[in-house]
Amino acid sequence: MEKATASKPEPQPAPITIGIDVSEDHLDAARHPGGETICVANTRKGQTALLRWIADMKVVARVVFEPNRPVSPHAGQGQTAARAASPKAPASSPRPIVSTP
Repeated sequence: MEKATASKPEPQPAPITIGIDVSEDHLDAARHPGGETICVANTRKGQTALLRWIADMKVVARVVFEPNRPVSPHAGQGQTAARAASPKAPASSPRPIVSTP
């Protein structure tokens, strides 16, 4: 009769969070934990490079975006016109982002 041996579970890698600051010209991203950073142009080519950088990490728990300026309620629908009509929009208040896996 063989004795069953208990094996220790393999340690799980720490969940990775990617934070991305979004501006009109560029995207600044940072990895936590690890501290790696990347800055790309906010163009299709830059966005593709950013997606590849994130995909190379394999296990990403969450990606958090933060605009560098207040987001217009008309984002994506004539945002430039909305900004021109309201150039002194109030600063957005930071809100916690809750994510569940």
